[in-house]
This record gives sequence, C-alpha cells and structure tokens, in this order.
Amino acid sequence: MIQVYIDANGCEETRLDAQRLKNLICGSDYVCTDEVSLADIIVFYACGHLQVNENESVRIIKRLMSLKKSSGRLVVGGCLPKINPEAIRSIYEGCMVGPEEWDFFCDLFNQSKERIHNVYANELCTLSKLTSPNTSSRSSLSWLNTLINEFGRARVRSEKNWYIKIISGCRENCTYCSDRLAFKCCESQPIETIISQFELGLKSGFKNFNLVGRDLGSYGYDLGSDLPTLLNKMLENHTAENYKLRLYNISPRSLVDFYPKLKEPFSSGKISQIGNHVQSGSCRILGLMGRRYTTRESLKIVKEIKEKFPDISIDTSIIVGFPTETERDFDKSMDLLNSMLFDHFDLYTYEERPNLPSLRLKGVVPYQVKKMRLNRLRRKLILNNINKNVKRIKIGSLIQSLIELSQYWL
Repeated sequence: MIQVYIDANGCEETRLDAQRLKNLICGSDYVCTDEVSLADIIVFYACGHLQVNENESVRIIKRLMSLKKSSGRLVVGGCLPKINPEAIRSIYEGCMVGPEEWDFFCDLFNQSKERIHNVYANELCTLSKLTSPNTSSRSSLSWLNTLINEFGRARVRSEKNWYIKIISGCRENCTYCSDRLAFKCCESQPIETIISQFELGLKSGFKNFNLVGRDLGSYGYDLGSDLPTLLNKMLENHTAENYKLRLYNISPRSLVDFYPKLKEPFSSGKISQIGNHVQSGSCRILGLMGRRYTTRESLKIVKEIKEKFPDISIDTSIIVGFPTETERDFDKSMDLLNSMLFDHFDLYTYEERPNLPSLRLKGVVPYQVKKMRLNRLRRKLILNNINKNVKRIKIGSLIQSLIELSQYWL
C-alpha cells in the first residue's frame, strides 16, 4: 500500500477539499497516514488569503520538506500556488496545483475522472498539526473572541457540524481579495447532489448544517438557478426535523438582490446564522473595493431581517485602512458597530496582497494609522458587548480578558 499524508491550513472550503481528497483515495491502493516521515506522497493545501496565512503556509512547507523521507513526493496545492507562487518557489521547486485541479489528483492517484464527481466531504480535514502554537499566525483577536465567548455566544459550538460545499469561486470582483486569483469561474453543485448530502446528514443524526462557499449568493449562476431556490428545495420535505442551516458567506449585494425571495426560507425557522460581510461603512470606499452596493441599502435589509427574523444571527466583517480611507470614512465604519445590527464582527486591516487591482490605488494609509483605527474598533466592540451582556459575564474571565485588552487600549 502506498502511504499518503494530506494536510491543510486554510478555510473550511479548503479543509473540505483536503478531506474530499482523502475520501477519493479511500478503498484504492493508497492509505492515509498521520506521519509525514512514513508518507510516499504528501499533499499540502496551502492558504494564501492573508499575509499571515501565507507565512504560516511557507513555514509548514519547510517543515514538510524537512520531515519527509528522501523518496517521498511533496505536492503543494490550494490557493497560495495561484495567489503568490513566488513565495513558494523561493523554498520549493516541486509540483504546485490550484484548488480546483481535480484532474491532476485523479491522475496522481490513478482514479477515474468520473469517480471525483461522486466523492464528497461533509466533515473538515483536521487543521494542520504542524502549525506552531506560538506562531504569529494566531489571531490577534483571540483575546477578543475569548471575551465574547464569556458573554455566552461561543463562536465554536460543541455540536458536530455537517458541511456541504455548494459552490466554488465567486462572482464578485472585489479589488482587495486575493482569493479571486485562485478561482477562474464559479462552479455550483447540482441541487439534487446537495439535497442528497443534506439528507445523508439528517439520517446520520446531524443537527447543524453549514453551507460552504466564498459567496453563497453566487450559487446557481452557472446552472440557471439561485440560492433561494436551493434553500426552498432543501426545506420543502424536511420541515418536521430538528436542524439548523448556517449560511456563512452571502455578499451584501447578493442579500440585497435575493432578499424578497429569501423571506420564505428565513420564515421557516431553520436558518440560524448568516455571514454578511459589509467591509466598510463608507460608500466611497465600498466603490473602490468593487463591492457594488451602498451602506444604506445593505443596512436596510439587515435591519429588516433583525426585525422580522430575530432568531437569525448576522455576522459581518470590517476592513480598515483601505487605500485613501480618511477619518470620515473610518467614522462611518465605526457607525456600523454603533448600529447594533450585527451579532459578531471580524476586524481586519487592509493588506497589499500580490497582483490585485487595489495595489494601483494611491493614498496608502500608514501602518500606524491602520493599527490605531483597528484598536479603536476593538475597544468599541468590547464596550458594546459589555453593555449588551454584562449580566452574563463571569467576573474572573472578564478581569483576565481586560488585562489582555489593556495592551490595545493605549
């Protein structure tokens, strides 16, 4: 038997792809191993979404090269080979493949091209164990998430999740997004395939279903369908079962466009969470980002969802320091926190990733200004959550979290 080591350090979609590859070779002449040194073939799905992800991927590639046996073959896949191949070539001269090059893996593992269309993954590949616990890739917001969790809204729930990847790629053309370099087009899974995976999860006793894709609102564009149609088909024969659907990534443009048709699935009580990443409160900045919506029309929909469907949690993210961002632009992003319409915020500073249109913009925001603005958002977010959840705070954990927070306060 040929031993194979498969590893990943990226997002849920990437880890689903890594698990799908494991499932692809299962039952053939190959067996998966957890020991790099024993592997005849090593496949690593490398994330390149942010600079911190790229740095971590490079460290893992170096580690894999040092651990593999002399006859072992290393293949680097995932988004980083398409986003910034030069970062890999500086340390590695072997094979690199993009995130959707399944024909390559079928040839590598002697699988038929037809077989890959009948192999799926619904649970995540374990996150790379080669990531150092002390590496800088650990989120600088870990203290913030810890504090928010003490308020009773844990981001990682104890229940097991059933993941269904419904689409690869994204129709949006955001000028700052490095992922766009890794996907040439959108490819949606057929509705009947998704429903089959959904019903298998129900039969297996799962209660939480995560629909995965970079923009779920892009679903069906290549099939002559759309997301509301998919959701209605999933729900129509399964109204009695006890389960929840999480829609982690719906672009604000998609939510605005599809909201009238999404009211029906939203009213089912089966949708528990939406990821709707606004990114900036400034319409001028949104235009430079290529986001194709205004803050006003986006927040109008979010407000209506919160009023009519209060059990649906809505998450968002904000990027500070996008080129030409002024204090006035930033204040409008601060207003997003003050609106209290969102249940969770992920906060980021703009990064100059390779080969992106945003690099052509003048008016780069200095690092210290970006850092200051990010910390102002963090402080405001902490205060908002304290005010909203103060009765549920565990005092000991609050004190520890505030100690950690103090480094960001000045």
